[in-house]
Amino acid sequence: MQKYLQIVADIKRRIADGSLQPGDRVPSTRRVAEEWGVAIATATKALNTLSQEGVVRAEPRVGTVVAGGRRPVRRAGLDPDRERVVRAAIEIADAEGLEALGMRGLAAKLGVATMTLYRHVAGKDELVLLMVDAVVADFPLPAVPPQGWRARLEVTARTQWAGYRAHPWMAGVTSLTRPLPSPALLKHTEWALAAVDGHGLSPEAMMHV
Repeated sequence: MQKYLQIVADIKRRIADGSLQPGDRVPSTRRVAEEWGVAIATATKALNTLSQEGVVRAEPRVGTVVAGGRRPVRRAGLDPDRERVVRAAIEIADAEGLEALGMRGLAAKLGVATMTLYRHVAGKDELVLLMVDAVVADFPLPAVPPQGWRARLEVTARTQWAGYRAHPWMAGVTSLTRPLPSPALLKHTEWALAAVDGHGLSPEAMMHV
C-alpha cells in the first residue's frame, strides 16, 4: 500500500472508532508528516484525498476538520443527543460518585445550558435510570446460555459483577426487592429466572435463588 493511502486509512480508522469525531481537527500537514514519517508532499496528498472523498473539510480560521458538523459538546447552546447526555453522566458518576452528579455540573461538562438537558430527561431520577440501562446493556449476557441452572446463574452473577466493578455507583441504585424499570436490567432478570424455571420453585423462591 502506498504511504499516503496508509495515512488515509489510519485517519479513517480514528474516525470510525470515535477518536476523531465530526468537527474535530485532524492532524495538520506538518503533523501528519511528523507522525507518519513522510514528506510534506505525501502528507498533503493524504489530506487532499480525504477531502476529495468528503471525509474532512476545510474550516475557516480552524483548519481541516472531520466532516459532518461539529459535536454538540464543542459549542454552548447546541443540543446534545440523549446518548451523549447519559454517557457524560456515567463518566461523572464513575469518577466522582453518583452523589457528585448534578444537572448543572453535567451541563457544564457538555458545554450547554442546564435547561437544555431537560429536553432529554425529566430530572436526575430519570437520568439515573437511563444510566443504569446503558451500563447494563454494555454487559450483555450470552446469546446461547450454558447448560444447567447453576452455570447459567454463575454467568449472570459474573456479568453483573463486572458491571458493578466498572461502575461502583450501580450497587447503590439497583435492588432485587425494588427493581428499576430498566429494559436491559429486565433482560438480566428474565435470563436468571429462566435458569431456575421448571424446578418446582414458587415465584417467590425463584426470586430468592
